[in-house]
Amino acid sequence: MKGDDMKKGPGPIYFAGAGPGDPELVTLKTRRLLDEADLIVYAGSLVNPALLDGLEAEIHDSSSMDLDEITGLMASAWRAGKRVVRLHTGDPTIYGAVREQMDRLHALGIPCAIVPGVSSATAAAAAIGAELTVPGLSQTVILTRRAGRTPVPERESLSALAAHQATMCIFLSVSMIQETVDELLAGGYQEDTPAAVVEKATWPEERVIRGTLSDIAEKVKRAGIKKTAMILVGRAVDAKDAHASRLYDPSFSHGFRKGRKEALRQAGAGPEGPKSAEPAFGRHGRSRKLPEKTAILAITKQGKRLAAVLAGKLQGSHIVEANSGIKEAIERAWNRYDALVCIMAAGIVVRAVKDLCQDKGRDPAVVVVSQDGAFALPILSGHIGGANALAVRIAEITGGQAAITTASDVAGRTAIDLWMDRFGLKPGRKDLVAPVMKRLVEKGSLKVFSELSILPPLPEDLISCSSMDEADMIISWRSGLSLQSPGQKGSASEAEKACRLLLHPPVLYVGIGCNRQTPKEAIEECVRQAFKEAGLSMKSICRAASIDLKKDEEGLLQFCEEAGIELVFFSARELNRVPGIKGSKAVMRATGTRAVCEPAALLAAGEENARIIMEKRICRDVTVAAALACSPWWE
Repeated sequence: MKGDDMKKGPGPIYFAGAGPGDPELVTLKTRRLLDEADLIVYAGSLVNPALLDGLEAEIHDSSSMDLDEITGLMASAWRAGKRVVRLHTGDPTIYGAVREQMDRLHALGIPCAIVPGVSSATAAAAAIGAELTVPGLSQTVILTRRAGRTPVPERESLSALAAHQATMCIFLSVSMIQETVDELLAGGYQEDTPAAVVEKATWPEERVIRGTLSDIAEKVKRAGIKKTAMILVGRAVDAKDAHASRLYDPSFSHGFRKGRKEALRQAGAGPEGPKSAEPAFGRHGRSRKLPEKTAILAITKQGKRLAAVLAGKLQGSHIVEANSGIKEAIERAWNRYDALVCIMAAGIVVRAVKDLCQDKGRDPAVVVVSQDGAFALPILSGHIGGANALAVRIAEITGGQAAITTASDVAGRTAIDLWMDRFGLKPGRKDLVAPVMKRLVEKGSLKVFSELSILPPLPEDLISCSSMDEADMIISWRSGLSLQSPGQKGSASEAEKACRLLLHPPVLYVGIGCNRQTPKEAIEECVRQAFKEAGLSMKSICRAASIDLKKDEEGLLQFCEEAGIELVFFSARELNRVPGIKGSKAVMRATGTRAVCEPAALLAAGEENARIIMEKRICRDVTVAAALACSPWWE
């Protein structure tokens, strides 16, 4: 609504948020609506009356009124041409009981609109100085309440929601604080989980009670808090050991800032990059990255007790009930989680997953744990999926032993597939990854050559070399390179053993121009043909770009989406600013810019040192060009 909407007639009845209590915590729009209103009906038991001081409107406290009285009063005023505001505490959309009022008014043909406000949940978080979403601890916030006189669906019970281990803001439940805590503990939270209760957040009489689930109920009872309070639960409530966000990390790049290259130099990076990959890998290159979303399944009483312990210690883990059978539970969790921790016999799990496995690059990690926690055995996706790292973490929690069986880990060698994944390197031939990993285990080291004269961070057993001929692995944006070592002879199996692994880094930026309604197939064929003729690998494409006139070009959007390529757009003015580009009068007439694909490719690369590596190629209704970025791509 524009600022003068209410001056044109009665307009809608506004359901506005009064915020948590502080009169200054209302939006400018709510403040204006209150100043201009003829009738205000407010929730007197919760809204700070100071908000209404000095207003000329007719004001009614709804705390003693029923639904018929409230809606009848507002409807009569609206029909009389009056401007009506219904003032609710906090944000009307959260436990505001506005739906039934709006339904009643809509049935009478009266328009309604909602003006959001500051919720007591965020006000309570501010009162304790907490961020509800903390990297590494919790990226999810659950707003809920305990069942009381108003029931909640069984699937949304506190015990069910507690299995997510997210940050929880619990409304309207402080009068049942002990029952609330009991349900949270039963659902999987541990007794040492931080908790806080904020009474009348932002009011002058605000009180904050801090503790854990082991003592918060007793503290609240001693304080005599029985209503108008928010319960906050979760690791983010007291995030002393949280990981820093990457948003302001000096080495992290995003759309508004490039990461500083000094971060690499400070780490000892020369033209070949740092020699250690400790941030991503352990001493011998073993991955330390854990899956982000883990399902924990158990079938025995002892196993379920261990599941509750693991759920409290593993970030992003949830207990998945197996009441309908373990096979069915695993099938349900298979595509929903990054990892499955199965506290049961390994044979049960093997039989349950045998028909679900598709590709080690997509299958979830699977770890089998004995019900006493003595052993954690990764049986699927040990490297890429993170099962090995997860098994090690579980062993740390239980005091047991991680039974790692992958050859590279047993030998203390770098997991090549993990190292590739970490730095966005795609293999030219997937079938050569395993033989090269085997060679590393047997030889103890491999030589790596990069055509870009830079290398990503290398573990100790990957050694930089200056000649492509002596390399075991070659990093290149080109296709069609010989994968055989010079002078290679012998049988096919011997040739495979001697083959080099070609790895494609994400350093190519493709600019695409096309006529209107060009189908996806034509765009794909043109790009593939152009890259083939230029000897470039499409696996090295990092980003595609075009003019913003093509934002709705269905074929272009579909091609990039199906190929998994990020697509960005630039205006004609931005494209015209790129120097050294040969223009076309026809393109200028059609688009307002001298050229599309070449300047778009350079702009997509986003750096001064980028250069055109494939000049514009025309294929019927499509033009394609490619730029090469020369800076370290992993920044």
